[in-house]
Amino acid sequence: MPRPWDELASSWPAVPGEAREARALRALMDGDGPVDHWWQLEIEGVDHVLSIAVGREPWRVGSGADSVQVAVSHYGAQRIVDAAGWTLGSARLHDAIVRAATTWGAFIPAEQATAIQIWGPATKGAPAMTRAMVDASRYRDELGASGAFVAGPWKEWISDARLRQPAGLPLGKKQGVNYGFWTPAPAVAPPTPGPRPSATIPALRVWQQPGLAHDYWHSDYSQLLRPIWGQGWITGPRYPDGALVDLDTIATDAQLWRLVRHDGPGSLRHPWIPRGEAGPPGSTPLVVTPRSTWPRVAAAGIVGAGIALAAVAYEVRL
Repeated sequence: MPRPWDELASSWPAVPGEAREARALRALMDGDGPVDHWWQLEIEGVDHVLSIAVGREPWRVGSGADSVQVAVSHYGAQRIVDAAGWTLGSARLHDAIVRAATTWGAFIPAEQATAIQIWGPATKGAPAMTRAMVDASRYRDELGASGAFVAGPWKEWISDARLRQPAGLPLGKKQGVNYGFWTPAPAVAPPTPGPRPSATIPALRVWQQPGLAHDYWHSDYSQLLRPIWGQGWITGPRYPDGALVDLDTIATDAQLWRLVRHDGPGSLRHPWIPRGEAGPPGSTPLVVTPRSTWPRVAAAGIVGAGIALAAVAYEVRL
């Protein structure tokens, strides 16, 4: 049984960095960050269909109501997904997930952010950074109180083709790439800060397009981790009977990569973060049933780069 956050909080390092990321990984390995509520999504390509399983909300540590969606760095997120058998997402995958969400939360409004001390001088000290993480998590808890599939007010660390060319990056091999703060607000043109069109679905908008402002140790209240199972069920000419395939295999395939990314074939892993220890093996949350039996939510007009994105097929619980 996972321990409550109140019991874990005192051991959570206040300062972002290696110790804090190691503590988050330890929580996963100790069973204090289980994911027992998954949703299954269908992604339709030109001639293949991919089913993936994703957590209904960002990863959290703790037990039931006494748990927190913990902030992680790109480095920490990569090590966590390596241990859990998950994968980091791409702009393509996260846009598909957000498009399928049943509940949206707006970019945290200034009055709410001020009330929970997310912005401003109060967040500069290390204890305040942890408080901002917890307070922002409580704000997002209200969005998912009914068990909804939640999207909106946070950012993800993503796979990005630019990471494979570190010489051209501001921070070299230690570069992190974040993306998100999805919003239903209309896009605006520069020099207004945002929002902007999302990377892969014009009908979606984000405040943070794939960005290079931070190294892979950076962490703040908004940098979360949505679990994405590391394997998907794919059907099509290459897999007429269907098969469970690693998403990384699809991402590096010369013909299939567009199912999971938009910026060219390549691994979903950060190329310069060493692979860490693996956790205990888990069973896939994917439940494979004939496509014709799946409830469908229309995604009319959501097409880009040769791929049509369908919405949530159905909910899966472990």
